[in-house]
Amino acid sequence: MPRAARFRIAAIEDLLAQLRYAPDDTRLKQMNAAERLLAEVDPDRSYPEDFVTFRITGYRPDSGATPATFVGGALVSDLVIFIQALSDELAIAVSDLGRSPLSLAEVAARLRVSGKTVQRYRRLGLVCHYVTGEGGPRRLVCFEDALEAFATRHAERVTRAAGFSRV
Repeated sequence: MPRAARFRIAAIEDLLAQLRYAPDDTRLKQMNAAERLLAEVDPDRSYPEDFVTFRITGYRPDSGATPATFVGGALVSDLVIFIQALSDELAIAVSDLGRSPLSLAEVAARLRVSGKTVQRYRRLGLVCHYVTGEGGPRRLVCFEDALEAFATRHAERVTRAAGFSRV
């Protein structure tokens, strides 16, 4: 069994812990907000903690102290983990979302890369969710719109990986 991904930013991990007891609709709303934020994060910029918290929760902390800043690359990785963890806690049915799910094997085939490369792409911002199907077990999927956004954002990397061959 693969080991669970670990957060690089303690504040994002703390935010997830605070949401454990929130109602499902609140967690779903914040999961979607985190996914919208992820689409806007530049890996080469830094983001203040209060900005990230506000974009996910709608709450602006008023601590008075200088907020910590997060490097965009670490924030991307942690937002992917955050979204996946929230989706794992929620009982999301594919039929409720109105989005087209793809298994990780289908994602690999579509991008013409290996499953291991898909796992690496998840650290770079490829968003996956746990969903339940029609009477089936919970499974990890990538929605088609998330895959298209990732492929557009990382077009050069995806093209280079698709053309790679060991032979």
